[in-house]
Amino acid sequence: MAESVNRVYAIKTTAKQERTVADNIEKVTREQKDIHVTAVMVPDELKGYVLVESPDSIARIEQLVELIPHARAVVQGSTALSEVAHFLAPKPVVSGITEGTIVEIIAG
Repeated sequence: MAESVNRVYAIKTTAKQERTVADNIEKVTREQKDIHVTAVMVPDELKGYVLVESPDSIARIEQLVELIPHARAVVQGSTALSEVAHFLAPKPVVSGITEGTIVEIIAG
């Protein structure tokens, strides 16, 4: 490993292929032991992007992108984990419903 500090890289993907790219990143990094990925995030708010946490340099992440179908490019630069932490906070399942609100139960 070149560095010990993890950085977060944004990988541009083909539209609606974010989950496929994330799955393929996991498969490729399992086979390619010299590319290190700590975490892969697919936030619903970021259409067309996958976030990858890695201690590797951007050049290594660009090599990873070349191996992944539907992965287009690495956005230049990296970001700290604190800048994407809001994507990791759980969203409330039910919001905007108060006492007296009429709801329709469609399952369960």
